Amino acid sequence: EHRMAFPITRLRRLRRNPALRRMVAETWVTLGWLYVQREQYGKAVEALDRAEQLAEELDLARVKNYVTLNRGALALARGDAKKARELAESAAAGDGPRLRARALLLRAKAIAAGDAPVAQVRRAFDEAIAAHASETPRERARAHQIYADALAARKQDKDAFTQARKALELVGPKI
Repeated sequence: EHRMAFPITRLRRLRRNPALRRMVAETWVTLGWLYVQREQYGKAVEALDRAEQLAEELDLARVKNYVTLNRGALALARGDAKKARELAESAAAGDGPRLRARALLLRAKAIAAGDAPVAQVRRAFDEAIAAHASETPRERARAHQIYADALAARKQDKDAFTQARKALELVGPKI
């Protein structure tokens, strides 16, 4: 009987405490992203649905935007570049430079995943790289590496090398 009281008490506290509920919603967003990375798409959908439900209940615009961003990543992982681009553009309109940077990078990846001309891919990645200006060197390096991969896939080897070198300069050892 004592064991049952503790979880019920925690549940009551959770219902009364919006800050805790916001944290739970943010955790579901993170779990959704992790499931996408692990290619567990069904679990990703479930986690993002739970995050979205809490975000709707509490009117958490930031959480809603990250749900949208992660749904875009899920769409891209499933091969739906068009839907990924639409969701990324929607998330990019949200509040905050970090969200915008991540959303623009997803948008660029979605454009590169399609049959867009190289010039369009470059413009998308250049915009994403510019949006990463205030991010950590590690995040900026990641963006440059993804750009390099996209250029290499389109046989733009010289420019791919330039982007890879920029990534290495941001996080590599100084010689």
